[in-house]
Amino acid sequence: MQIKAVDDKDDLYAVSDVFDPALLDQLHSTDLLAYKWQKENMQEDLLRCRLKYSEDDILHKIDTQINNKENLQQLSDTLGGTVHRVSSNFWLDLPGYSITNHPDNPGVGSVIQIFLFPNDVSLGTEFFHNTADKQELDKQGSWTNPAKENLVDLRMRKKFDYVVNTGYIMKNRYQIHGMSTPVPANSLRFSLYGHIG
Repeated sequence: MQIKAVDDKDDLYAVSDVFDPALLDQLHSTDLLAYKWQKENMQEDLLRCRLKYSEDDILHKIDTQINNKENLQQLSDTLGGTVHRVSSNFWLDLPGYSITNHPDNPGVGSVIQIFLFPNDVSLGTEFFHNTADKQELDKQGSWTNPAKENLVDLRMRKKFDYVVNTGYIMKNRYQIHGMSTPVPANSLRFSLYGHIG
């Protein structure tokens, strides 16, 4: 796994070469639409499914690889503390899916998202220099009172292209980010989204 800081703010990193190509080849021959799934918490109105899987599944192998000793050590070194595990969620975003710019709620700590299934590069995640103030969040952590500058004066920080086996690590400091290009018809956007702890 390769990790590189986006800038000097120590809270956003580009990630690449996470998984073995042979493992990804196996994944790409898998019918993702055949999986059982559930809606993601606080994203029930989005065209996003969190896939369920068993221990003999390719997704379990991917989870095992991201949690190998070398990767956990790299994450620990990058984030400046001991990382014990990446709690992997596998997000399947269906045609029409997009997500407006937003900060994550305070319950989210450091996270990693790795793009896993081929599609258009424009389906990546955009981050902005803007950050939300705690006063913009309600008691549940939802972004209910956004400041004007966080809606109309967004300053681009980094657009992560949607490229297989790449992604980002984010320390949650109320960074505004989103994905504005809808998933095209007859295609899927698939990624590992992991809470780092």
